Amino acid sequence: MQVGQEFDGKVVLTKPISETNQINLSYKLKVVTFDFIAIHYSNPKQNTYRYRLMPLEKDWNYTSAERSDATYTNLHGGKYTFMVEASNSDGFWCDSQVSLSVIITPPFWQKWWFIVITVLLLVIVIVSFYLYRIGSLKRYSNALEKDVFDRTQELNKQKETLQELNLMKDKFFSIIAHDLKNPFQSLLGFTDILETEFNDLKDEEKISYITVISQSANKIYNLLTNLLTWSRAQTSKISFAPEALDLKEIIEQTLELLKNNFQDKSISVKNQVSNSVIVFADKNMTETIFRNIISNAIKFTQVKGEIVIDTLQIDSMIQIAINDSGIGMTENDMNNLFAIDKTVSKTGTSGETGTGLGLLISKEFILKNGGKIWVESVLGQGSTFYFTLINPRENNS
Repeated sequence: MQVGQEFDGKVVLTKPISETNQINLSYKLKVVTFDFIAIHYSNPKQNTYRYRLMPLEKDWNYTSAERSDATYTNLHGGKYTFMVEASNSDGFWCDSQVSLSVIITPPFWQKWWFIVITVLLLVIVIVSFYLYRIGSLKRYSNALEKDVFDRTQELNKQKETLQELNLMKDKFFSIIAHDLKNPFQSLLGFTDILETEFNDLKDEEKISYITVISQSANKIYNLLTNLLTWSRAQTSKISFAPEALDLKEIIEQTLELLKNNFQDKSISVKNQVSNSVIVFADKNMTETIFRNIISNAIKFTQVKGEIVIDTLQIDSMIQIAINDSGIGMTENDMNNLFAIDKTVSKTGTSGETGTGLGLLISKEFILKNGGKIWVESVLGQGSTFYFTLINPRENNS
């Protein structure tokens, strides 16, 4: 560029470059090339140069006399310093360094005043939008308040339902993964022994193994029965046909069904329900309720213990009490007994195992039939399960 030559309407060099310490360039100048030469009369073609543009480059760039120039493109707005040094053919670098201050004038949109204005405008737009949005929400809030409340209640119910379904799913898979696995392991293990060592086993051992297999099969059957019943109840596929039922007859049938369980532990049972007690409930559900609760009582009653079943009429309901002389429960166990997300199942007095699913099913069936269930217990002194069913003689609804 020559002295006095204009670029973008402005003169860049007002005097020779050798006498200039600083130049101002426009950001529109996309390519900037610096030419330099060192005078060495004996062997100028062997001169070597090194240069850099601070702060863009921290390291030196080296070049020969054949290409004594440096080119930079698209320099951002700011202050730079171009430095160059030369060495002769013997490799001695010159003590003096030539430097030139270069100021690239940034475009207006990169200047501080434009950035400040832009930020302020952006803040104004955001604040204005925020205030408009708040005002809009306030204008609509009164009209939509009831609707929002109703929708919130509905969403909360859906949320609770989903949480309960997730808990049921977790409980279901926990039973499948753990409680079904154990009896199957016993079943498969002992059948494998019988298959491979049958001829070597004594008759007493065979009978013992067959007994364990039978017990495991019964456990699997009972567990699958409860799982299927529970699954049908959750999907509302189980039939519900309430009718007048003779409660004493239902209990006697259940006790007969569980006769072997009582005898195995020498447990005495007293059915103190009178012949005149009638309830209005679904028969299959009622049988399941008694079977599960009485089985639970047997499980936690010691050998030669006692179970007593009695009823009491309270207003339009019949209250049933199933009392056992078993090991009882802690306050924490009672609080978590009917919670699906809690595991309260414990080993029985004779090593019986369980899932707690039977009590969950019983509670659901009792609620379905218009009753409620609760438990009273003292650790080491036994438990009493109470639940209510509708008395059709006092309830005309």
